[in-house]
Amino acid sequence: MCMPFEFRSFLTLFIILFTGALIWITSYEDFFLPGSGKQITKSTNSSEANYSSEANIPVLDIQSLKFSNSCEAQLNVHARSSTERRNTSCDQECRRFRNVLLNWPPDKPKAAIYILAKGDRHQKLNYSLTLLYCNFLQAFDYPVIVFHETDSRDLLHRKVRKQHANIRLFFQEVQFDTPAHVNEALARYKIIGCTRFPVSYRHMCRFHAKGVYQQPILVGLDYTWRLDDDSQLLTSIKYDVFAFMKNHRLQYGYKIIYPDSRECTLCLWEAAKLYKKQRQIQSQYFDKWSEPHIFYNNFEISALSLWKSQQYQDYINYIDLLGGIYIHRWGDAPIKTIFVTLFLRKEDTHFFANFTYHHDSLTSSD
Repeated sequence: MCMPFEFRSFLTLFIILFTGALIWITSYEDFFLPGSGKQITKSTNSSEANYSSEANIPVLDIQSLKFSNSCEAQLNVHARSSTERRNTSCDQECRRFRNVLLNWPPDKPKAAIYILAKGDRHQKLNYSLTLLYCNFLQAFDYPVIVFHETDSRDLLHRKVRKQHANIRLFFQEVQFDTPAHVNEALARYKIIGCTRFPVSYRHMCRFHAKGVYQQPILVGLDYTWRLDDDSQLLTSIKYDVFAFMKNHRLQYGYKIIYPDSRECTLCLWEAAKLYKKQRQIQSQYFDKWSEPHIFYNNFEISALSLWKSQQYQDYINYIDLLGGIYIHRWGDAPIKTIFVTLFLRKEDTHFFANFTYHHDSLTSSD
């Protein structure tokens, strides 16, 4: 039986289109078939961005970075903004803190100390707060904000608040999730270097670099002093450090400069140099900085406007979307050190002397 001419034409066109589609699919790279776990590959220009399968968010080309002497080609991406849900609600503790700000003395800088703590480390936190009170808060009485995860809430509220009734403590619950633009399986199972640091540590790094400045409890403050739950002020501070920052128009204060691990900053400094080039930033401070030294920012006193600025938002989004915080364990200390040296003058920063500070294995006095 002969087929009608119209049907044969339709069948021929269908075969051509179907064959062409198969050829296109089998030649396309750098995308994952949804649900199949099979990778399809495609040759691309090395300067182009690679994108995650779901959100079209640029991520680092892991294999290329692992064996490349230069990261510039892989880092030359045009990052898209991430669709990340932010916590903008002000809970009871946050509202209580805002009431404190409403009655703030007019001659005193609006400032607070903040700490990210874990319930199973409450004894370290207790010791740190005891030293902080004896050597600073007893004389100058600033509030302390303790950020913690949900599973630490009951223990910290019960153990810490009761023991430190002499400190104006405010607790804020935070939740950590691997961001949408980072492939979670890659972050958990294909980490390059610094494998001794778990994903929870990387969550902490991202919180201190970005997430903390999205917390509603910080609204209305001019200065913050970040400490860790095991930070130790070993001698008395004889002056108000926040008033010192304000009176001298300082933006960033530190206690220790320390060489960071190159293993844990793979491609970060290259990313920073590319960012500097793309944004046409001129900075003698950055150019003269001794890489990979960092401000050891478990002691960090800074103007909140520095981190709320459009410059920092642009920079941290660029760094964050590269995914290196999870893939390489880029720490918040080198990330923020780079920004400070890129956008501030050395005269805008200050080394705090005349008292002794200890963290981990490092101690600084003068």
